[in-house]
Amino acid sequence: CWLTDVRRQLKKEKNFAALAKNLGNDGAVVVLTGAAADRAAADELLEALAGQARPIDLVGRTDLCTLASVFAHCRALVTNDLAGRVSLGRHRGC
Repeated sequence: CWLTDVRRQLKKEKNFAALAKNLGNDGAVVVLTGAAADRAAADELLEALAGQARPIDLVGRTDLCTLASVFAHCRALVTNDLAGRVSLGRHRGC
């Protein structure tokens, strides 16, 4: 799980939140993905974004096929999971 694996975490309260704010300010739609086990970490990120960005929250709500469909519509992908999600993103044109 990309949010809960400490070895791969960016400082979500600073880096991910700042990036999401900047992308949102530039008109991008930010989508959060992750497993149900990532819910607490995602909630911390959403709290850090309160009132400044409104990402679409899909954490714990997608299966692999749905995630692939989400990635098929993205223009950029930011992730700590450099294996599964990037590979899936490349196959779907992200």
